[in-house]
Amino acid sequence: MQDIARAAGVSKATVSFALRNDARLRPETCRRIRELAEKMGYRPDPVVSQLLAHLRAARVPKFQSTLALLNCSPFADVFDMVRTYGEWREGARAQASELGYGVDEFWIGEENLSPGKLERILHARGIRGVLVAPLFNEGILPSAYASIWNSFACVVLGKPAVNPPMHSACNDQFSTAFQAVLQAARLGCRRPALVLAPGVDRNVGFRFSGGYRAALELCPDMDDAGVFPFDWNERSRFVRWFKRGTPDVLIGAHAEVLDWMQGMGLRVPEDAGLINLDKNSGMSGWAGINQHQPFVGAAGVNLLVGRLHRNETGIPEAPYCAVIPGTWEDGDTMRCLPPPLIRGGRRRPRQKAAAYSGQTVLTR
Repeated sequence: MQDIARAAGVSKATVSFALRNDARLRPETCRRIRELAEKMGYRPDPVVSQLLAHLRAARVPKFQSTLALLNCSPFADVFDMVRTYGEWREGARAQASELGYGVDEFWIGEENLSPGKLERILHARGIRGVLVAPLFNEGILPSAYASIWNSFACVVLGKPAVNPPMHSACNDQFSTAFQAVLQAARLGCRRPALVLAPGVDRNVGFRFSGGYRAALELCPDMDDAGVFPFDWNERSRFVRWFKRGTPDVLIGAHAEVLDWMQGMGLRVPEDAGLINLDKNSGMSGWAGINQHQPFVGAAGVNLLVGRLHRNETGIPEAPYCAVIPGTWEDGDTMRCLPPPLIRGGRRRPRQKAAAYSGQTVLTR
């Protein structure tokens, strides 16, 4: 490092900061010194690097910089309105603080906050990293903010951004629905139904419905009772749909269904069970999948800080996603059912397992 410092005309401490992409140095300074170090053949000693990383981790982190949390929804208070989004923010703030970063919030719908003005504010506050959440338009980032996507380090929470592509952190929604069906089968259910607002499923790339249907392919004793496109104003239609299909378990993400069923005089779980695909800390007694939403926020911060340490900005060449799996949690809305002799509805063709190329596949 002393040789690099002489060649670059800086101090040895500056070289050390530059090789770690320390936020106290200007990005162009870091880039110049790192390029010079590479030309001179500098390679860090992995043992020493590991030791220094351990020593730094043992200390209370000093304040490094500030990150931005950019609310891209139509609602200024969306993080307070929706518990899932609030838990993203909670996890992001906690992890940022652990790493020595602060978090400033911005809302793209705020009056007099144009994209250009937002960019000037970020530069004035020394903010180089931006967390983006939530997205409601199928992974498309607002094009008016292209200068921010192109010149800052950005990470999207909740779903992968497809245009432009960005690094992201989200729950594994496919696995969440897949697990829910398998747990229902384990508890003896034979006629599951999916109750989900179409916009919710569309917003995650139809991963919920995809996981639901994929799990049914592995459960030959299950009859699909169908999908109800949940709408808060369609209670009477739900009642008619339920009576026609007679499902024994409803899998979805809308707690209002419990009130609807009780209003019909149904007992939960005796007449039909309920599984929530996004069981959070406020849903005591529910059975469902805990998506660990605070970890989604924390994973997003880790991705973002990693980009800052590597001095990466703009649209990544190969974006990747940190996927957080959910876990099943028992609850009072489900019980173990005895295997039925016959249940109503059309039974799916029974499948049998067959060995092929060392893997188990299902055949009709």
